Amino acid sequence: MSFLSHYFLFRDGSPTALLLANYEPWLVVLSLAVASATSALGLQLAGMARTVGAGRLRQLTLLSGSLAMGGGIWAMHFIGMLAFNLCTRVSFNAGITLASMLPAVLASWVALNL
Repeated sequence: MSFLSHYFLFRDGSPTALLLANYEPWLVVLSLAVASATSALGLQLAGMARTVGAGRLRQLTLLSGSLAMGGGIWAMHFIGMLAFNLCTRVSFNAGITLASMLPAVLASWVALNL
C-alpha cells in the first residue's frame, strides 16, 4: 500500500486521481469538423492528381493534398489538446509545436502517393 501512496491520494480506502480535468465540448466538435474538412480536401486533391498524370503538376497536387491532410491531422490534435482543461498550467513551445506538423505531412504524402 505504501508504494501506491506515491501516485494516489487515499481517502476512505479509495484512490483518487491527483488531477481534475474536463473538456470544452465546442472545441471537440471543432476538432472533428477540421479533421473531416481537411481529410476531404486531401482526398479530393489526391483524386485530382490521378487524372493529371505524371510530372511536376501531379507532385504539386499531391504535395498540396498532403499539406491539407497533414495540417488537418496536426490541427485536429492541437485543437483537441486545447479542449482538454487541466487544473494546472500547460504551455507549448512554438518551435517544437510547428515541427510536430512534419511527421503528419510526410505520412500524408506517403499515403496519398500510394
